Amino acid sequence: MSQVEVNAEMLENLKLSKSAKEVIKSILEGEKKYGELWFGSESGRNKAYEELKRKLPEGLYVIKQKKVWDEKENREYFVISISARRSTKSEVPVIKTQEVSKQESEEYKKLVRYFGSTIAGAIVKYSEQYHIDPFVLASIMVAENSAGSKEKEIEIIGRRLKKNPNYYNERKAGEGEKASRGLMQITEPTYETIKRLLGDTKTYDDVINNPELSIEYAAKYISYLMKIGKKSIEEIAAAYNAGPNSKYIPKEYIEKVKNAYEILTQ
Repeated sequence: MSQVEVNAEMLENLKLSKSAKEVIKSILEGEKKYGELWFGSESGRNKAYEELKRKLPEGLYVIKQKKVWDEKENREYFVISISARRSTKSEVPVIKTQEVSKQESEEYKKLVRYFGSTIAGAIVKYSEQYHIDPFVLASIMVAENSAGSKEKEIEIIGRRLKKNPNYYNERKAGEGEKASRGLMQITEPTYETIKRLLGDTKTYDDVINNPELSIEYAAKYISYLMKIGKKSIEEIAAAYNAGPNSKYIPKEYIEKVKNAYEILTQ
């Protein structure tokens, strides 16, 4: 049985409209990377969101929820945006640090504009390797290194990284065991978790002092968060910031990640 057939069976168990299932199916079959599910009421969207959180087919995750005003119909709609996860058959090229494939991916082209070839190349490379969305990884990087996520603030981070990819290596937040360091602001306990997942021998200082290694460790961690059930961008951002088992919801941080994602994917 093919992956599409398996997911088609899973779709039958979702309590969604036929049109919503068609959107999900088109993403699973590779016809498009993103899709939107529209609802006439907020309660309808919320019920669908809870359903998706429980039964979302493998290969998809929820990006965000939003409200949309339809000028023609003069009414408001409630929308869930969903995206395809990276698959092992993705056409995104594996890019070596400071090298760019001649067949550049669309993701790389968008990210290199802001962050330069070294950082954009590492983001795309490790997102492909660990089957995650590169824009989620890049948006978390922005949120970890800025007080906001407006385009101007992203451009400031980008200018610094283009000039010196090691700019954020020594940045430190917090004290003691909870101190986070480096480009991806990784704490020592989180480093230990990722190190075990990778079966790696690199030291904490090795990782936080090397932007490519910081990006690799963050990509692996995001992949791990998705595997343990963090399927939406809100859940991934909250778990990255506060920990996968924390009940604290870092609302401002989540908004920074979502805003950065919207800008970077334009």
